[in-house]
Amino acid sequence: MPNYADLATKAADFSKDGGSLASYCAAIGTATEASTRATAQTEWKTVMAAIQRTETHPVGPAANNSGSLRNRIYAYAGQHLNTCELDQSVILSEEADFELASRSSNQRGHGALEYLLFNDTLTHTCAAIIPSTQTWDALSETDRKTKRCNYGKLLAADISTSSTTVNNAWKADGSDYRADFIASGNAGENIQELSDALIVMMDKQAKDRKMSYPVGIKAECPTTSCPEQTESKYSETSFENVKNNVQSFIDIYKGGTGSGFDDLITDADFADTATSIETTAQAVITAITNNSGTSIYDQATAINDATTDGACTNAYSTPDPVTAGYSACSIAGLLKRVTDLLKIDFVTIVNVNLPGSVQSDND
Repeated sequence: MPNYADLATKAADFSKDGGSLASYCAAIGTATEASTRATAQTEWKTVMAAIQRTETHPVGPAANNSGSLRNRIYAYAGQHLNTCELDQSVILSEEADFELASRSSNQRGHGALEYLLFNDTLTHTCAAIIPSTQTWDALSETDRKTKRCNYGKLLAADISTSSTTVNNAWKADGSDYRADFIASGNAGENIQELSDALIVMMDKQAKDRKMSYPVGIKAECPTTSCPEQTESKYSETSFENVKNNVQSFIDIYKGGTGSGFDDLITDADFADTATSIETTAQAVITAITNNSGTSIYDQATAINDATTDGACTNAYSTPDPVTAGYSACSIAGLLKRVTDLLKIDFVTIVNVNLPGSVQSDND
């Protein structure tokens, strides 16, 4: 609940009139454009960090209706950004009958806002036959920046509304989902739901999609590496995203300052396992904190032949110590140590089922 409250506050501050995003939009074409943009980018990163902490536990209101509210806030878990559709939305948003709610989540949320705020390339990404973008590149830089920023304000407002809706749904003076979540009659179902969320985030998202896929470790990457699949490649916050995911996992695993999964495991006489899960996860955070190398995107781009591909595979297989130049590969390997514990020891001791999407994974 504190994660959702923190996100709601930060998203509201970022989207408000007179906030950093609105200030940047107003300053485009003036002497303060660069400085106000930098301030807005910094606050965008603050909101993204809060989003990444909530991404670890998409249960209840955030998960309802196929994750509709979650996707309005940040859609990366379900799909990649469609920049051509987003470029079209920027243009179409100026029409009187435009409705943001009618646009797909692959052109909305905080990931779309990143593209608008951090991407220095102002040309559109659509094919020449797309009607709505045909005159875009002829506009002045100031006009294109302004139009992007104005659509960004629409997105930020929607992110704020969605974040507030999720937060209010948990609160006692709102929909009070917390009462349902902790009700004794729902305990088994909700512990399963929460453990599913934690395992899927750590295994399918943090380890696979965010780390292993871009550098080509996952077989789903059809080429030597897939740098274009990197999360947050424009802001280069990819490592920080994973760090926030893992920290949130540890916080929930330990139950904050109260009882958590670690206590359940310890009470079942597996204290060593309880400690091992935490310390193995903490090793991922330490590795990211100490990482002084290039971004995941740059590392993935540099993995382009058999030699670099082999070096990445070796770093993944033997992740400790972290291999210089291949820290993304090493950290993916450290994450695998965590998920191996979760998929075997954790589910057995806590007596929950392994999520279906993870059962089919041979990794």
